[in-house]
Amino acid sequence: MASQCEMILRHLKTHGSISHREAEQECGIARLAARIADLRHQGVEIASEIVTGKNRHDKTVHYILWRRRSRRESVRAFCRYTKHWQGI
Repeated sequence: MASQCEMILRHLKTHGSISHREAEQECGIARLAARIADLRHQGVEIASEIVTGKNRHDKTVHYILWRRRSRRESVRAFCRYTKHWQGI
C-alpha cells in the first residue's frame, strides 16, 4: 500500500493539483496540510494558491489548491527570498 505522501505525489502528477476535499474523498487523507509539510521537508517543491469557488449552497467559499511548483517558479521564489534577506 502506498504512503499518503506517495498518493499525493501521484495525484499531483496525474491531475496537476489537489484540494483538501479531493485528498479526503479520493485518497482518504484527512490532514493534507501536514502531508504537504512532510513533502516540503523532503525537498518537494509545492506551491499553494487560494481559490474562490461556490459550495453546494451556492455560497462563495475560499480554499487552498496545492500543486507542484515548476522550476521557473522555484527560481523566482528563490530570487525573491535572497533579495529580501540581502535588503535589496
